[in-house]
Amino acid sequence: MAPSAEAAFALAAKKSPDVILLDVRLPGLDGLSALGKLRQLSDDAPVIVMTAFGNLATAVRAVEGGAFDYLAKPFDLDQALELVARAIQRRGLATPEGDEPATDAPRTT
Repeated sequence: MAPSAEAAFALAAKKSPDVILLDVRLPGLDGLSALGKLRQLSDDAPVIVMTAFGNLATAVRAVEGGAFDYLAKPFDLDQALELVARAIQRRGLATPEGDEPATDAPRTT
């Protein structure tokens, strides 16, 4: 976890996360502006953008910026977990059966 985009940059530079959950509204640099740099620093880890203040234009901007997907708050926890699981599978970290990650538990930023 990181309280800001700038703090997330430092964490991602040290240890690449498997998946990033990124809020749009952050202190300092906003999430959409940070999206590209976070993807570069994290070896293109899938980024799931989330916000309570979104609209279709925000969702489109997130996906065009390279986000794996977009979650509007409030969201269902099961929906979020399914999205994270799909992101991990797409990155190739799941076993062929899809039961468990092939690496340690997913790291978060």
